[in-house]
Amino acid sequence: MRTSPSVRTFDSLRHAITQDRPRLLGSRLQLETLARSRPEAYARMMRQARKPIGDESGLYEIIAKMIGLGMAYVLEGNADEGRQAVDLALRLNIDQPLEVGHVTFAYSLAKCAIVYDLCHDLWTADERRRFQNYVHATIAANVNSEPSVFHNGWYGYKTWGYGMAGYALMHDDPQARQILDDVERDYLKLAVPALRIAGEGGGWAEGYYIHYWEFEWLFMCETARLCEGVDYYAAAPEFYSQRAIASMFECYPAMEQPHSAPQFGPLPAVAATGLSRRCIPMGDGHGKYPKHERDKSLAARRILVNYYRDDPAHQAVHAFNRQTPRAAIN
Repeated sequence: MRTSPSVRTFDSLRHAITQDRPRLLGSRLQLETLARSRPEAYARMMRQARKPIGDESGLYEIIAKMIGLGMAYVLEGNADEGRQAVDLALRLNIDQPLEVGHVTFAYSLAKCAIVYDLCHDLWTADERRRFQNYVHATIAANVNSEPSVFHNGWYGYKTWGYGMAGYALMHDDPQARQILDDVERDYLKLAVPALRIAGEGGGWAEGYYIHYWEFEWLFMCETARLCEGVDYYAAAPEFYSQRAIASMFECYPAMEQPHSAPQFGPLPAVAATGLSRRCIPMGDGHGKYPKHERDKSLAARRILVNYYRDDPAHQAVHAFNRQTPRAAIN
């Protein structure tokens, strides 16, 4: 039975975390049902996952490959591809020097956590131990990294990775519960007041930075709802209940190809003209280029529309989203 968001509290639906795997992205049955219901999207994900990666591959391409290979193992039983995902996690992150400071250490934690969950029985006992050590060492090394809740990094670069790692390690690591409790404590005591003050109405004072951290944080919120029934949205409705609506007004109406190359890094391939909605560059000019933040904003609106699906305003956002039918960046 669906419970209305208006009557939920942070932990009113809390339940024990299942020992079944996978669980971070949903159960095996849920993932199988989703793949059958969206065959074109599933095929596209697999095509992206099976592309070779090289020195020029970007962060998002590597994340897509690792998660896609893990999904191939869960849904197609392809152990070779699942093993490739594990090997990438070990080679690219777990067995590398620690990432510390204003870098994407949380992306590394999250993608390795997802592979750990999807391919759990393919990890050897030694590899699981190395992953646990990697998680604890990364968290310990970044105690003072991105500490402000008013900074985008608190969501995208830190807490997303911590939460995903905690849920992945539950029932394997006695310290996993403490990781999740620390995330929950900091969120309720520090972040919720900031979201209520600076995020009231769905906007965010740091401007374009919201397109960097919003999707990753909502990803973690959805994992928390799936795994444990805790509802991070219910703690700050002043922000979340208006965010998708505000996001519509943070986009230009035109959808177009870029006029020139971005300042940093290679230009990602765009699947087709008209599939990438430009975000207004508030305080940060990257919105004028077809970078991944455009697709992340679309995905974030979709997550919130699903949560507030009975709200007429969010049904209007759904109609707006359908004008951008799928992700544009390859």
